[in-house]
Amino acid sequence: MPGFVPIGVQDLVYRRQPGLCEIDLDSRLHRFRVAGVPFVLDVASGTVALLDETAWDVLPYALAGRAVPPDVAGRHGRRAVAEAIEEIGALARDGLFSSKDPGDSLAEALPGPADHAVKALCLHVAESCNMSCAYCFASGSARRTGGADPPADPSPRGAGPLMSKSVARSAVDFLFRNSGQRRRVEIDFFGGEPLLNFDVVREATEYATRLADLNGKTLGLTITTNAALITPDICEFLNRYRVNAVLSIDGRPAVHDAARRFLSGAPSYEACARGAMLLASSRAGITEPYTYVRGTYTHHNLDFLQDVLHIVDSGFESVSMEPVVCAEGHPWAIRAEDIPALCEEYERLAVEYVRRKRRGRPFRFFHFEIDLSGGPCLSRRLSGCGAGRDYLAVAADGTLYPCHQFVGAEGFAIGDVENGVTDSALRDEFSRAGVKSKAVCRGCWARYMCGGGCHAGAYYVNGSIHRPHKIGCELQKKRLECAMYAQAVG
Repeated sequence: MPGFVPIGVQDLVYRRQPGLCEIDLDSRLHRFRVAGVPFVLDVASGTVALLDETAWDVLPYALAGRAVPPDVAGRHGRRAVAEAIEEIGALARDGLFSSKDPGDSLAEALPGPADHAVKALCLHVAESCNMSCAYCFASGSARRTGGADPPADPSPRGAGPLMSKSVARSAVDFLFRNSGQRRRVEIDFFGGEPLLNFDVVREATEYATRLADLNGKTLGLTITTNAALITPDICEFLNRYRVNAVLSIDGRPAVHDAARRFLSGAPSYEACARGAMLLASSRAGITEPYTYVRGTYTHHNLDFLQDVLHIVDSGFESVSMEPVVCAEGHPWAIRAEDIPALCEEYERLAVEYVRRKRRGRPFRFFHFEIDLSGGPCLSRRLSGCGAGRDYLAVAADGTLYPCHQFVGAEGFAIGDVENGVTDSALRDEFSRAGVKSKAVCRGCWARYMCGGGCHAGAYYVNGSIHRPHKIGCELQKKRLECAMYAQAVG
């Protein structure tokens, strides 16, 4: 049973994981500090421990069965060192620290070629948009031009196709036809800007709801929108069908408007914030459906904590702030030299997150909401998000892609909604693209928390879904450390 167990003078939060093969101590333990607080993660078992300074110094020697060096013993005192060794040994005997790694028994944990029941579809109901964002991947300019500036003429982003009602119905049919024994299926309305094609959102929602009832399945619905086109009637519909909402606002008005402008070139913050607040206000006092404000930080706002706090202080309780993914050299891309400042910013965010929670003014931050007592199943830990396997994206013309970030990318069409997945080799390549297929992941302490990272980020930066984006990895690891801090001391 998960719970708190003393180690040193503080507490331990742990979870158990099956283990099958020995790995060396250096790849098994990850010691780290957040805001000066010492922690250790046992990679294989998932044990996360808050430590005192004696336990911090003694732990690697105690678990390896090696003598504590005289300088360490002298620094803490022999009695304190002996007590720490005894406590660590007791925890290890109870199985809270494991010397075995579940990673080599993946053959039975990962889905085989016949086990690709689809769980979720992302419908690009509009490949048009009312905005022209500097880092937008929907137009391809931010990631596929290898560092070129976004196009001066924004018309390609505003003039893309809209999904027809017939394609939307076929996509919903495809989802239910290929969902197998899954009890829950999910649809995300995406773009471009999906509210430009709200009639199709309405049609697909009503049709999918009927099919879910007929098939005895639970249906989850989400819309990702810049919120500028939200009206009271749209709020009423989304609330009636319990559609979750992800609203794109980057934070402070100046930061938002620098990157996210209307096709005319006019700033968009005011309209986006007004629409977002209209929807959030219509859901006041309820937790379902959820409403998240999702921001993007770039090289130009490394102080993104201020953007998170602006969103929260504007009345939104749930926030996600994501690093931009651009080709290296793009003017908005995160650079290697930005990493130290961003890691410090994540720590400041974690400290503020805990401070507000303790003062009775909590907010939700997506990346801090990890489950230390259970978490996702083993196959999800090892293979990541499920892109190309149980999660697919549908372009406006009905073409299937491994995820929303690959829509329109050459060589990544995986089938269509009428014929299903026709490129089984591409599907199987994505199925294999997990911790075991990525050499840099196999020795990484975060491997069972991130599942190998974002395939799209890897591909658009390194040209291969099997070579993770190094900057993305560093930011992911820092987020995980801060999430463990927030869970343990909050």
